[in-house]
Amino acid sequence: MHKQYRQTGIGFLISFVVFCAGAQPLFLHNPSLEDARPRPAKLPLGWFTCAPLGYSLPDIHPGGAFQVKTKPCHGRTYVGMVGRPDGSLEGICQELAQPLDSGACYLFALYAALSPHYLSFDPQTGQSLDYNRSLRIKVLGGISRCGNDVLLGISPPVVSSGWTRMEFFLQPVASLNFLRIEADFLHPDSLPYGGHVLIDALSPLFEVSCDDPKLSTEPLFFPATIEECRAFLVRHLYPLPENAMQKSLVWRPNGHWDYGNPALFALQTFMDRHPERGPVTLAVRRLADKRILLRAFQEHGLQQDKYRVKVWHGRACPPGWICLPD
Repeated sequence: MHKQYRQTGIGFLISFVVFCAGAQPLFLHNPSLEDARPRPAKLPLGWFTCAPLGYSLPDIHPGGAFQVKTKPCHGRTYVGMVGRPDGSLEGICQELAQPLDSGACYLFALYAALSPHYLSFDPQTGQSLDYNRSLRIKVLGGISRCGNDVLLGISPPVVSSGWTRMEFFLQPVASLNFLRIEADFLHPDSLPYGGHVLIDALSPLFEVSCDDPKLSTEPLFFPATIEECRAFLVRHLYPLPENAMQKSLVWRPNGHWDYGNPALFALQTFMDRHPERGPVTLAVRRLADKRILLRAFQEHGLQQDKYRVKVWHGRACPPGWICLPD
């Protein structure tokens, strides 16, 4: 089975947003590993574990437990998984919305970090133990819940206290319904030890060519003026019925990903960067187009106080408006 990974530090991420066209990605539930209350031995919403009875669950941070003080990479919480001196390993699992296809290839990524301390105890001796040694991350797939999982990818050692993006090339040889992310010892044949890994901000799974496993990307324009914003939206939103609801993967400058309409991301960026100009007025010719645009704005999450949509029948576009053609 072919397994690859790529490792990228946040400081070296691309400095512009890109969007990726193609088949819709396979999204995970709660990929940011969010939960209302960080605490030890708890699973984030939407995830389960296949750990044997008698072992504690992975932990949700940051809540101060085990002297872990790392700030989240994304959102409010993240997960810590340990490897123990008795050889047991923690992991989290999820049933996929649709199976990974046999013979297809996928790209998957997550962020990982190593805390300076992970102070707990050794279940064999009952003594205090700092699980601060480095581990790596395994990505596995399963046909059935907690069945015999298939190894899909494995990361290099997680050694940095800063969040580092780990990318995996997955090539399943069977149709897989479950995804499992698990801590792993650096050298499985050596004696086990106390270690941990922190994970956050899981990406969707992107189907790619097995011969050329790269995502199709291109820079996304950041309009600086209302004229540039108008020209960009006219090119990319018209005609509205075909384009307003189209979505693509969008990478932000901090390396996180979103999924939405590239033109609306450009509009949102313009509004965020120019709050002094007040709400942006967009004009369309038909009531049906207004409804399409309002629905697209709502699904994208644009704040209602930052825009107005009007049906306009005049000749010249009023100054400061964005008028979309018929």
